[in-house]
Amino acid sequence: MNPSSFTHAEIEELLGAYTLDAVDAGEREAIEAHLQGCPRCRAEVDAGREVAAGLAQTGAPAPEGVWDRIAEAIGGETPPPLRLVAAPVDAGAPPAAPRPGSKPAGRRLFLVAAAVAAALVIVALTTQAIRQPDGNRPADLAAAATVAFDDPQAEIGELVDDNGEVMATVAVTPEGSGFLRVADLPAIEDGVYQLWGATPETVVSLGVFGDDEDVVAFHADPSMRTLMVTHEDEPVERSERAPVVVGELA
Repeated sequence: MNPSSFTHAEIEELLGAYTLDAVDAGEREAIEAHLQGCPRCRAEVDAGREVAAGLAQTGAPAPEGVWDRIAEAIGGETPPPLRLVAAPVDAGAPPAAPRPGSKPAGRRLFLVAAAVAAALVIVALTTQAIRQPDGNRPADLAAAATVAFDDPQAEIGELVDDNGEVMATVAVTPEGSGFLRVADLPAIEDGVYQLWGATPETVVSLGVFGDDEDVVAFHADPSMRTLMVTHEDEPVERSERAPVVVGELA
């Protein structure tokens, strides 16, 4: 199938399976072509993989009720309790043969199950880790930002508007973990704010956020010295708009 024949909505439905390496070659080609021009979907994939990596390291049990919701969604039986421990994957290995007597299942059903599982885990964890019931940023994200800003090896910067007013501050650790603290960015009625990192050779999107965000987490290449924020109607690969704020890491 031609990668361009996939719609944005179809790509979004496959992102959960893609983060689990559970898509076929044609879908992978279409998704990766789409990701090159869609910062929002890239950010979603990065977030999913980060959560999966964290789970793999902790070996923590899945959130309560995950299997019940997956089974309900796909109409199957409830599997045994799941422990989220990653196993090495050989990308070149042939698919395993079905067990004798097992019921055949379509590839699409498997992808739906994988996507639902990934979505349930990611939503369950990120809802707790990113937003509290009162809508505020949680203590753990704020604490992570504080650690980064207090790190003597972190690069710190101030993002200022055309009048030189500081509208946001940023910290990037030597490992590339970044936190943007929003101080006084103007409210926007529509669209999104988009964060960019720049080197002398290139400008790269680091993610999008809304005007209600107080702390924004992102990942940046250590070679990026300039950070800026633009106001876009929707996430874009390249911006033609002047930055709302801009600053240098030091």
